[in-house]
Amino acid sequence: GSVMNQNGLVEWGNELIRRGRIRDYAVFYMNIKNFKYINESSSFSTGNLVISEFCHRIKEFLEYDERLARLEGDNFLAIVRREREEEFKKFTSSIKVSVDTEKGRVEYNLSVVAGICEATETIQYFGVLIEGSMNAYVMAKYISHIDYIKYSTEVSQYLMHEKEVSMVFLDSLEKGEFLAYYQPKVDLQTYRLCGAEALVRWKRDGKILAPYKFVPILEKDESI
Repeated sequence: GSVMNQNGLVEWGNELIRRGRIRDYAVFYMNIKNFKYINESSSFSTGNLVISEFCHRIKEFLEYDERLARLEGDNFLAIVRREREEEFKKFTSSIKVSVDTEKGRVEYNLSVVAGICEATETIQYFGVLIEGSMNAYVMAKYISHIDYIKYSTEVSQYLMHEKEVSMVFLDSLEKGEFLAYYQPKVDLQTYRLCGAEALVRWKRDGKILAPYKFVPILEKDESI
């Protein structure tokens, strides 16, 4: 069959919930790595051909009870049986597609960044799995910079922390909560003090936060 849209996938997922089978599956939220480069280095029509071939290859891999949906652009959702998770990860880490372009036949080796959310017996609505897989994807692509992350309470807690940091940053700046700690620099030939390196710390709610807990977040949302 054809590639589903998100609504179709949600209907299928909710059907699995009604049948009591959803715990046997995992949801992948996927984005093709560096697809922007393909669009910029070739034509829009070539990009569409690559997407079409990518979908064809994945659908060849999927079994009768697994599904693929295309979202906007080069983002996709897939429902895969949990027993085939690792196999699917391996498959999507290197998908070779070949398309005809203005310059002749060109081969691309595609891979994805993906967030994975495994279903539990308590899931009542499929949208919860989509949200979990999207959150894991955000963690994989923008925070951890790795290709696959499985949704967990730690992922959820970090993303909540990220939102809080972004929301309170300007207010904390006005309140003077950011402090400079000075680390001495010593000339190794004379052993004299020759300067200092300023290290930022955030004093919030009576705690001192190290830079790694807020600097990457503020850089990501372009606050700094």
